[in-house]
Amino acid sequence: MGKTMDITLVVFPPKHVDWQRCHVKGYVYDSRRQRWILRRTPIPDVVYDRYIPHDLQTARVISCRRAFQMRGIPIFNPPFGGKYGVYRRLLNDPAIAPHLPETRLLMGERGWSSRLAAWRKVYLKPDKGSKGKGIIRMSLAGEEEVVVEPTGGQRQYLRRKAAWRWLKSRTLGQRYLIQRAIEPACWKGRIYDLRVLVQREMRGQWEVTGGSARVTGNGITCNLHTGASAAPLSEALAESGVEVTAEQVFALSLRIAHALSRHYPGLAELGLDFLVDREGRVWFLEANSRPGRSIFSRIGDLQGRLTAVRRPLEYARYLAGKEAG
Repeated sequence: MGKTMDITLVVFPPKHVDWQRCHVKGYVYDSRRQRWILRRTPIPDVVYDRYIPHDLQTARVISCRRAFQMRGIPIFNPPFGGKYGVYRRLLNDPAIAPHLPETRLLMGERGWSSRLAAWRKVYLKPDKGSKGKGIIRMSLAGEEEVVVEPTGGQRQYLRRKAAWRWLKSRTLGQRYLIQRAIEPACWKGRIYDLRVLVQREMRGQWEVTGGSARVTGNGITCNLHTGASAAPLSEALAESGVEVTAEQVFALSLRIAHALSRHYPGLAELGLDFLVDREGRVWFLEANSRPGRSIFSRIGDLQGRLTAVRRPLEYARYLAGKEAG
């Protein structure tokens, strides 16, 4: 795609930026040999930030981002931190707040126990987790027995005290959220959620690129990385007996993108996850600033796939033109 748009792409990590010699060491695609070649290139005109380190706040990464900004080189799509910060910001928007499941920080046994008693079924999520990793579902079976279902693990039935001890050992040293579980609508007897990709286009405006339903297998999440399958979004909505249209979900997606970009101005693409409950209410689950594009290939939407790849390049060209102007 870069070649068709006369854009040279170089893939590089922050540690390979050499400001003294004004170059980066990274991979450039050689179409003749059909493989990526490691070489030195000039400092890029625009940086599209897809970096996913183990710790998003490492000094090297922060320093590199700041260095680009100080030199007036546009860098777009930075990470926006944890899920709870996003939740708190969106809670201030009266059009979005009704679509947010109740969420709290996991602070200790008392808070966990009271939320579990009030909501009966909860999801526990790492604040900075991704790809469905580390998610745990817990539900009350009676007053003292807790059903514990970790991602990729075996279901257990534990007494309340034992369930807390188990949870404490699994979440030690990590910031976790506790979120009220939504009773989801089903499609063909299976739970599904919706992933919508929103991106800035060639004029810098937010547009919906497309989306899909993600249908769970036997797990507790609908993430493609944990075994879910993809299906056309409109088809899943139409056949699951809910009065929700793709247009409604897309309108809410754009509202969320505009709201988040007010707090995180460098955002240029977001993967937004939604759940529809049995009454046809749309719930927003979370945002991902490092979205994949495989959903389009999985549902046979070639045009959507190409648009998803093209739009970041169009937006980069837009930023380069603004800087040159």
